[in-house]
Amino acid sequence: MDTREIADAMCALLDRTSREKMLGISEFVYGEDMKVYTRVQNRFLPLIDGKRYVLTIAAIDVYDEAQMGKGRMTELLAHLEANCRGRVDGIVVECVNNPRLAAYLRRRGFEDTDLGAFERELSPTLFKALG
Repeated sequence: MDTREIADAMCALLDRTSREKMLGISEFVYGEDMKVYTRVQNRFLPLIDGKRYVLTIAAIDVYDEAQMGKGRMTELLAHLEANCRGRVDGIVVECVNNPRLAAYLRRRGFEDTDLGAFERELSPTLFKALG
């Protein structure tokens, strides 16, 4: 399973839950060179002070360190943003401990939270209050 197929599998999790459910799905999506711990959930987003239906990237494990920094995250996020738009309110990336990844997420339009995570709207009104 390549990065695009991992993103497709993550988006498919959206079909197994609904916005109305308080409990979501948490599971690993496995690829040939990495696995992604994914959550689909109603989650409180600090930047907007409210709950939203989001796709959360909780952890990524790249099996071969030589493959890190090769554009996997870029490809994954591009595919998720395109294919999950209109299906979730946003994407959250948790536990960002790498300063390079944090800077990349900011450049991509993600907003820092005070909880060590980054949020990005996919709904046109999600961060309207942030202007």
